[in-house]
Amino acid sequence: MKLKELDFSIKLCISLFIIILFVGILASIILLNLASHKPALSLLSPEDVKLKYGTSSLEASMMTSMVDYVRNEDDLNTVSQWIQSGADKSEYISDIKPILKGSCVACHNSDPNALVSNMPLATYDDVMEYTEPGLSARRLAAQMHYHLFGIGTFLLIITILFTMTSFKKKLIYIFIITGFSALLLDFLSLWFVKYNSIFAYSIWLGGILYISSICIMLLLIFFDMWFAKKT
Repeated sequence: MKLKELDFSIKLCISLFIIILFVGILASIILLNLASHKPALSLLSPEDVKLKYGTSSLEASMMTSMVDYVRNEDDLNTVSQWIQSGADKSEYISDIKPILKGSCVACHNSDPNALVSNMPLATYDDVMEYTEPGLSARRLAAQMHYHLFGIGTFLLIITILFTMTSFKKKLIYIFIITGFSALLLDFLSLWFVKYNSIFAYSIWLGGILYISSICIMLLLIFFDMWFAKKT
């Protein structure tokens, strides 16, 4: 059965599902941009991806979402050089601790009433938790777990609906393969970007391809369902 042959009530449900997905995609783009200290509706560059996933979370935060709290660029450079040179404890005491105390520790401490008590930066051991390049294996596994299950599920629903359109089979196959392949490329590359920055480009490309393929399929589904002529 083709989409255009479905009962009006089913078409209505699918249409509302499409609208909700578009709103969700827009919200995720806005969230990702704001977290990277970019305009809400801008397009992240491969360099932005490299910064977010290829550097330590402490550096990435100080350069993006927390940049307004860093007192000056010299402090940021000092912290970056310290991390990249091995994060020596004696240098932490003499150079890094005063910077973090002045810019971060007021909110980032273990006090339950602190604004960011789940990411304390008050001691050397605290700070070392956030000096590893990229995401930790545990965070990567958790992110892949809920993202791939969630995105994979609604991508499956979208592609099944797309197979019920009246478009040529070749076009349908291209979009199905592109969507799932790009999703895998995006998330698998997260494991390697900390070792080689070239994978920032595959994350960027994968994200653009799977989001674009989803949006195009949703639009084509909507068009075919309501406006295609019944044969």
